[in-house]
Amino acid sequence: MKKNSDANPNILPRKLSNMIKMFKFDDALPIIKMSLAWIPGKIWKLFQKDIWVITELSYNARDNGYWLFKYIKEHYPEKKVYYAIDKKSSDYKKVSIYDSVVQFESFKHCMLFWACSKYASTYFFDGVPFR
Repeated sequence: MKKNSDANPNILPRKLSNMIKMFKFDDALPIIKMSLAWIPGKIWKLFQKDIWVITELSYNARDNGYWLFKYIKEHYPEKKVYYAIDKKSSDYKKVSIYDSVVQFESFKHCMLFWACSKYASTYFFDGVPFR
């Protein structure tokens, strides 16, 4: 069995090279937006300690995330909980009756990502405010 020191030193540069080749210009904007939102998000967190963000896919509100959001808003209205969804979504109307709905991938969504104490999504990586 090989030790880590015996590993092929060319693997990391090759992996990095492949990642750079896959990078597209469209990927830069979400990365920049998330980076710019970091400081305001952390400042927001200083003033509001317990923020929750719930999301699903950007275009729907039909899964467990929606029902959790609805339950919290109806039974714990004092709780700072936000739901991220695209305003062009057909499900936006049923979520918008609550006051804390944010546009998916907006700057506010990015700030909430850094400010929240709990981030719940029904899909792994699909609820994160970047591609």
